[in-house]
Amino acid sequence: MRVSYVGNITNLASDGLSFNTENHIRLTLEALGHEVNFIQENTIKLATLPDLVAGSDMFLWTRTWKDRVVTADLKAIEAQGIPTVSFHLDKYTGIKRDGGLGTDSFWQTQYVFSPEGSTEAKQVFKSLGINQYYLPAGVFDKECYIAPSQPEYKHDIVFVGGGVEYAHPEWQYRGKLVTWLHNTYGTAFTKFGHPHKSMRGQELNKLYSNSKIVIGDSLCKDFMDSYYYSDRAFEVTGRGGFLIHPYIAGITDHFVDRKEAVFYAFDNFRQLKNLIDYYLEHDTEREAIRLAGHERTARTNTYKNRMIEMLAILKSEGAI
Repeated sequence: MRVSYVGNITNLASDGLSFNTENHIRLTLEALGHEVNFIQENTIKLATLPDLVAGSDMFLWTRTWKDRVVTADLKAIEAQGIPTVSFHLDKYTGIKRDGGLGTDSFWQTQYVFSPEGSTEAKQVFKSLGINQYYLPAGVFDKECYIAPSQPEYKHDIVFVGGGVEYAHPEWQYRGKLVTWLHNTYGTAFTKFGHPHKSMRGQELNKLYSNSKIVIGDSLCKDFMDSYYYSDRAFEVTGRGGFLIHPYIAGITDHFVDRKEAVFYAFDNFRQLKNLIDYYLEHDTEREAIRLAGHERTARTNTYKNRMIEMLAILKSEGAI
């Protein structure tokens, strides 16, 4: 199958390897035997896209830049008999960024895949005429491995991502969590990611595989949302980390609590501290969970799994 894929593949890790979603999806589709005609999104000239994708079996879009693909492009592509598909990794319903859901061409492909699976989210998509399918995030297969032991990457407790400066005004918990970890554990806690050192590619595998505990987080509006969790859950376990993550309804479809990852109740810092302290001291149990979590993700939570599922849905719908 020939897939014309619009996105951004310019972001690279310091070792020259890819780390962004578009590269991972492109390489995954190619590994599955498909031909990918990749179109760098910010180079598209007005009204040229339909010709660029002519002869394709599917049009796929993951957006970085706004207004590079317009509704007229989608209609012209569909008129050629090419199904239009988009894949979105983030949460949009119920937060500030959802203002364009009803009008933005980003959501006007014939088939929309995103990691929001709650009843409330699906109602929002349906009310706006968006044909959305639940597809969780994952980890890139080639980055799903446990790195060998390296002393310089050993840490007791780590968090990777934004902290007090985290961008979403709806999610003040991130700053609260990172501040609490710093105040509670001092030098035993290390944060990576803006404005601290970024970790990508092989370095991230080394960090996760060598650290005792990795703390996860995911935007969960009012602590009540369900069936949305960031790719952090799959990135950590896939790259060999022992994950402690807030419980979100639906996440136990992917991990068994206390066997493949460890979950705590949002905002329950007493419970979180008890879990961190326990697993810092119980090396055998921690290692068993770490290895089982990695095996589960490598088996069921990679982008190969996700692309196989997406293509199966499209086939069942008669799109391809």
